[in-house]
Amino acid sequence: MAWSNVWTIKPIDPLAFSFEYTYGHQASGSLGGTRDATWQGIAWIAAYNWTDRGITAFRAEWFNDRDGARTGGAANGHANVALGEVTFTGSYRFTKMLMGRAEVRQDFSNQPVFRVGDLNKGNYSFNQTSLALQLIYTY
Repeated sequence: MAWSNVWTIKPIDPLAFSFEYTYGHQASGSLGGTRDATWQGIAWIAAYNWTDRGITAFRAEWFNDRDGARTGGAANGHANVALGEVTFTGSYRFTKMLMGRAEVRQDFSNQPVFRVGDLNKGNYSFNQTSLALQLIYTY
């Protein structure tokens, strides 16, 4: 069983705030299946439309998987994983159907879950930084 709620507020026309809360529970869903599992997360987004073409946004998210039900296998075998991230995004719509986006993201965790270096050596870190450039075509 899981449920999620999203709230969006637009205090002025170019500015929007969104908030999301998610909760989940699964019987015998813990890492190893020995007990019930619970997870929850929150997300907060602020977006500002500077023009019809230019948008900037800031996003922050936190996810707690205390029983390893959602991240246990992917998180280097750890239960009680709390993950978070902050992202800053700039978008520009070149045409009605073509948009460019630049993004910088910082991820962090209370467990060393992010792979670094040679993937065959199994080195993990508590954080990682990502940069992305995207072209998005919609039709």
